[in-house]
Amino acid sequence: MPEQVYPAWRRLFAPLLSIALILSISSILALTLALGAPMLLGNTPLARACGLANTPTMIANTDPAIPTPITPGSDPNQPVGFFPGAYYRAQSIAFTEDLSSVPNAPTKSSIQFRWDFGDGSSFASGAEPKHTFQRAGAFAIRVTTYDSVTKSWVDFDSATITVLAQPFSTPPIAKATADKSLVAINDTVTFDASGSKALVGSTLSYEWNFGDATPDGLGPRVTHAFTIPGRALVTLIVTDSRSAESTAVVPVTVAVSIPQVHLQVSTTTARPGQTIAFDASQVQVNAGDAITKYIWDFGDQTPKQTTTAGTTTHSYAKVGQYHMQVQAIDLQDIPGTATAVLTIQTAQSNETGKGSSVSFTLIGLGLLIVLAIGGLFITAIWRRRPAPAVQGRRTAGRGAAQRQRAAGRKPPTGRRPQPGRPSPDPRPSMTAPAQRSERPMPDQDGDSPDRFLRD
Repeated sequence: MPEQVYPAWRRLFAPLLSIALILSISSILALTLALGAPMLLGNTPLARACGLANTPTMIANTDPAIPTPITPGSDPNQPVGFFPGAYYRAQSIAFTEDLSSVPNAPTKSSIQFRWDFGDGSSFASGAEPKHTFQRAGAFAIRVTTYDSVTKSWVDFDSATITVLAQPFSTPPIAKATADKSLVAINDTVTFDASGSKALVGSTLSYEWNFGDATPDGLGPRVTHAFTIPGRALVTLIVTDSRSAESTAVVPVTVAVSIPQVHLQVSTTTARPGQTIAFDASQVQVNAGDAITKYIWDFGDQTPKQTTTAGTTTHSYAKVGQYHMQVQAIDLQDIPGTATAVLTIQTAQSNETGKGSSVSFTLIGLGLLIVLAIGGLFITAIWRRRPAPAVQGRRTAGRGAAQRQRAAGRKPPTGRRPQPGRPSPDPRPSMTAPAQRSERPMPDQDGDSPDRFLRD
């Protein structure tokens, strides 16, 4: 049986395909060992930290811990968070863990917690223990949970708390604002602490913690771009010349994407009681996302309206200007917002406005007519006036004729020149004649003239 010979392209393609498959399988196995299977499947593993990335947050007296900034020289064993607030010796402090940002989190009552407050006291148990520090200082609080599979305690959360000996009588006042409360990933937010002030002395230092473990911002006004989705609790820490501190917290929601809402309104000017139609059904969302509900705020103190459809109607009872807003909520509970300004006025004001516009129109037309008539009148007068040169010649001619009649002479009349006799040149000579000549000028009946015409 003869040996089968394959084409050259097939003999070259088969080894290349085998090598590509081997490299692909090897890469997948390497990534699985390095990152873990959940990362490849698209699920973020539960990070034991405060702040963003769907993590638990330790709470002390209702104030959350914020992430400790991570720098190249950071201690890998340092607590992942810290409490910026003021806590004092001999003060009872209530602790708990906030799991609201953790997806599919179990109830806290089903978890076995163990609390180590770092001051040498015995462990505390439960989801909401209370503790009193007997001395001032900085303490590392570590929380562990019991793993029933491995039969061991595993790290869950940690934070540093600073306890003061006694409170300052007049701590500084911290005030913080942000120009946005909802941003998409990589969008910048500007934070402002200009409302803060020192009650003792005149100097303040400003430190911003953005809740994403990035280095702190310094100064009264800073900008920051978030790269991790979640709910960030941006904390401002102001310190006066005595080292007295105060804090202010600004929440910022960081979304993978924000729905883009296009709002259409049937009319922006209406009468009281007139029905206005609103349409916000045109919303742009990412693939796999969808709008679950719409929240309508018409700006007239009426209750907000929630609908599953993107259309609704509303009528305003009073005259005025209203700023309405609609929010389109997606599957991640991220709102996209659109607004409109509506003016509600009475029919009388509408008619008054129309009458005013008509009056101004009539006045303008009347002015145009008057100007047109005046222009025609001036043009007619101008055309009836003779030219100054012609009028002068006519006046001079009439004066000569009157003088000749007074002398008993008959004024000359214009007639055509006789054949064979040259016609006088009507143009005046530029040079005076050397001698004045006289020639007879016949009358119209051919008789000899008894008067002379001077050239």
